[in-house]
Amino acid sequence: MYDESEDDRPCDSLDIERRSLSVATQLARAALAGDLKQSQLRERMRRVLGQAWPWIGPLIRQIRLDYGESIGAAQHDELVRSILGFAPLRSAF
Repeated sequence: MYDESEDDRPCDSLDIERRSLSVATQLARAALAGDLKQSQLRERMRRVLGQAWPWIGPLIRQIRLDYGESIGAAQHDELVRSILGFAPLRSAF
């Protein structure tokens, strides 16, 4: 009898959306967890993602352009939406 495990199922758009939302939420938390200096934020995001994706630098630059040096917890949801709108992240997840 065939046992279809979760890993064997094809990804549907809802799975992709959930995964992207989860990653974007974790990246937003990483951004809010400390200083927005490039090197510090890059390291926090690398830890979240488990590797240094080549698009982390451009994402950090975009966050810093959009929010400056000061971003607070009140902007969490807006930051998640901004990260979700970052095309390289959507392509990766």
